[in-house]
This record gives sequence, C-alpha cells and structure tokens, in this order.
Amino acid sequence: MNLSDADIDEIVFLMTAREKVIFANMDEKDLPYVQDAFGHWLEGKVTDDKAASDAIYRIWKKLGYTHRIRRVK
Repeated sequence: MNLSDADIDEIVFLMTAREKVIFANMDEKDLPYVQDAFGHWLEGKVTDDKAASDAIYRIWKKLGYTHRIRRVK
C-alpha cells in the first residue's frame, strides 16, 4: 500500500530540521540504505519494501525542494 500525500506530509512534519537537511542532501543512489532508519516512521503504514522505497523517494524529493543546501552568491 502506497502512502498518501497526507501521510508523507505527516512524516516530514515529525522529522527534525537536522534530519530533513541530512536526508535532502543525500544522493539518490544512497536512498535504499536509509530504509531501516525510516522504520519507526513507516511502521504500520506500509506493508512491503516497494511501498517503503516509494515513500522514502517521495520524502527525499519533497525535502529536496525545501531543505537542500545551496550555494549563495
């Protein structure tokens, strides 16, 4: 079962600012390695690894717009 946008927003809301920045600045290739770390947020909300991977990717994309460190000129 995939998570709704409201579920994704709730998970992002529960993350600390530090977690958001660290997660947003990860490379896409590193996302599969954080699935265990997201266990406490995804527990009871997803039923399989594919849904968990999809949720992690959607959270990463969302945070990439708001919490990615950028160079300022």
